[in-house]
Amino acid sequence: MHELSAFVVQVLLLLVVPGPTNTLLCLSGREKGFLPSLRLLVGETAGYLAVIVPLVTFLAPVLDERPSISLGLKAAAAFWILYMATKLWKTSNDNASNISVTVLRVFVTTILNPKALVFGLVIFPRGQDVPLHLAAFLGTLVPVAILWMGGGAVAGRSSRYLTGKVFRRLASACLVVFSAVLIRSVALA
Repeated sequence: MHELSAFVVQVLLLLVVPGPTNTLLCLSGREKGFLPSLRLLVGETAGYLAVIVPLVTFLAPVLDERPSISLGLKAAAAFWILYMATKLWKTSNDNASNISVTVLRVFVTTILNPKALVFGLVIFPRGQDVPLHLAAFLGTLVPVAILWMGGGAVAGRSSRYLTGKVFRRLASACLVVFSAVLIRSVALA
């Protein structure tokens, strides 16, 4: 049980760190409110599972043998995140619904989120304990996502200076930083 506790702590520490998925959850909480944003849990959960399950079950050995595949995944993630940042930056208050955070956008962003690779390749164990660890992962993921959406909702209601445009631009700037870090890691590899 100590191993499972350590796993949950690792998952929690990685999930609470700001990243592309959390940025979208927070933005949705800010722009749509807490309750309407809860549907995004489907996209985040499905995105993480779509990466973690195949990695843990059979792709980890292939990626270990072919590092160029991992680099390609990182590059794809960096460009998706940069695309999302550009869309957020260019969105005016009048066009905010055009860049609304959808379940599909959260799903794709989570699939391309480097955290998913870290979970699948580093944090998750291999072998028989995978189902138990998946349950623990989901039990940690949901409350953290709720915190991000709730934080966005509170920020949207509590500050008259943090307008939708300013919030989207801050979110965009965060996404640019994440993208730059990924591009740098690909370039240095």
